[in-house]
Amino acid sequence: MSTKTSSLLFVFLFLLCLTTVVPSPNLKAQDEAVEIDFVRTQEILDNTERTILQGKPQDEELSKAIKEVTHLRTESKQCVASIEKENTRIKETLTTLGKAVAGEAPEITQSRKKLQNEQQQLENRLKECQLLSSRSDTLLDKLTALQQAQLKGRLIEKGLDIRQLALDTLYNPGQWWEFSKSLLAEGIGIKYLHNQQITILILLSLVGLGIGVAVSRKLRSYAVARPSDTFSTQLIQASLVSLARFLPALLLLASLAAFLLWTFYEVKPIPFIALLCYSVSGYVLVRGGITTMLHPPAPAKQATPLPDPLAYAMARRLTVLALLSLIGFLLFTTLISQSLPANGLHFARAIYVAFLVIHVGWLIWLIGKIPALIRSGRGIRFALLALLLVILASEWLGYRNLSFYLLSGLFGTLGIIVLFWMISTLFSELFTGLDQGKRSWQMRIRRQLGLEHDENIPGLTFIRFLTSLSLWGALAVMLLRIWGLSDAGLAIIVEYFVDGFQIGKFKIVPSKVLVGLFIFALLLTATGWMRGMMETKWVTRTHLDAGAREALVTITGYVGFIIAILIGLSMAGFNFQNIAIIFGALGVGIGFGLQNIVNNFVSGIILLFERPIRTGDWVDVGMTQGWVKKIRVRSTEIQTVDRTDVVVP
Repeated sequence: MSTKTSSLLFVFLFLLCLTTVVPSPNLKAQDEAVEIDFVRTQEILDNTERTILQGKPQDEELSKAIKEVTHLRTESKQCVASIEKENTRIKETLTTLGKAVAGEAPEITQSRKKLQNEQQQLENRLKECQLLSSRSDTLLDKLTALQQAQLKGRLIEKGLDIRQLALDTLYNPGQWWEFSKSLLAEGIGIKYLHNQQITILILLSLVGLGIGVAVSRKLRSYAVARPSDTFSTQLIQASLVSLARFLPALLLLASLAAFLLWTFYEVKPIPFIALLCYSVSGYVLVRGGITTMLHPPAPAKQATPLPDPLAYAMARRLTVLALLSLIGFLLFTTLISQSLPANGLHFARAIYVAFLVIHVGWLIWLIGKIPALIRSGRGIRFALLALLLVILASEWLGYRNLSFYLLSGLFGTLGIIVLFWMISTLFSELFTGLDQGKRSWQMRIRRQLGLEHDENIPGLTFIRFLTSLSLWGALAVMLLRIWGLSDAGLAIIVEYFVDGFQIGKFKIVPSKVLVGLFIFALLLTATGWMRGMMETKWVTRTHLDAGAREALVTITGYVGFIIAILIGLSMAGFNFQNIAIIFGALGVGIGFGLQNIVNNFVSGIILLFERPIRTGDWVDVGMTQGWVKKIRVRSTEIQTVDRTDVVVP
């Protein structure tokens, strides 16, 4: 981050902190009081309390009730806030009018009575909204506690352990024969296809295969000619060559899936043959993604910073895990799980989880060999391996819900971290490329903005900061959601982000702050573009001399910066009534230590407007003699005879 950009960021955040933290005087309310139907809301809360808390609700019913009560809680709190704001305005107006005195104007007496009636009505409505807010808070706490209790109950629920399941399977082998006959007779779905449809199915598969072979050749030749010197270009080239490899099989499966989807559109449940086709198509896509990232065909190279042998080993392990995921989908979410006897299904799941844990542990061990994690990631690696052992032990001891909870949380966490790394790497490469101009299109953008080789794009640092903040925030929320963040907790986080939170008398709205920063960054970039266009094109077509053109460009840059500051602060929730407080603080600062800076700034404005000296003039300043090279607002750059640049305040 350049010094200039750091200064701009500091100025904006300083003003934002001042205007957000300083409480503004309570003047006329800007928003009308939020209307809420007291009777209807009471009925909803009563019905929820009666049907949910006194019964045994399912997870879907409980989640729906929590969302509804959370919405009512938000409405009631907004109602309280708006009424209190309106009530404050009326009290201030009544204080201004004062007490009734003999001989006052009838209009004042009438206004006072009207305001007192409005105040009484507001007090009644405020009590209703406070009651609803208190009830919804209490009910939401009870619903959340019930949801947590249900989750805890499911996690500690114990079934048959693996020894009991194995004995049951061994002593009842006939159940597997009955399952096989039932699946072949009813579930596969072949009986729904007649000869003509089977013929069409074969022809479509051949057509898809032929198109895939033809297109894959062109894709491969196109991929060979592409550059591959950055993460994004390597990723694009690897994607193209991997797509060329898997496209024939993918189009074949896609044609089969489309035909089966159309054929079995009204068949419920979906036959196994259709689910098999859909899931195998998904497996091919996942296999293509693994190949793209870690082991793409030549001439592409894997885009990660991993050593090639380690990347190839991880690709093989991920491929096995993708195959296990396919088997798990077919085994536990299709007609197979509905047809299998319960104990047989649990025994198959115990064996399946054992294979899954072994390969995930193998993958974690390979991840621990990444050079950057050999030392720092050793503790995390052993913790994850211990977690896998807990998962396997829970499954074999009969705590299947706990096993599923831990396993889904582990897979979700690893997947989100990988996705976060990819997205953050792409954004980092984009911003760095724009700042350094690595690509031709990036160089064109820099030329349009009139930037020198070592200059950064104005406002890009803000956008980079906002992008990182948003990604980290999204990562935190998604991880919390995976590991059991309740619907009420998520709603509260969203409420704090959108509506803000109160700290004493101060209210901070994060969403408005982020929007203000983003708007400020865009306007700052637009100002840089305008300065570049004025400097290189617009003012060159006028009859102004060089000094006037330079003054016009400089003033335009500062005016654009001030406009960007004002609009950004306005979008961030800036109260312009605090401007006197800010200028008072700045006045104190100027009086104690900023005299020279303000003096230089005012002098620079005078030089730019009156132009007693111009660019190219010979000047003598103290012990310095030379030509005026550039006039800025706070300093003037002079080039001496020996071609040394001297900055004069």
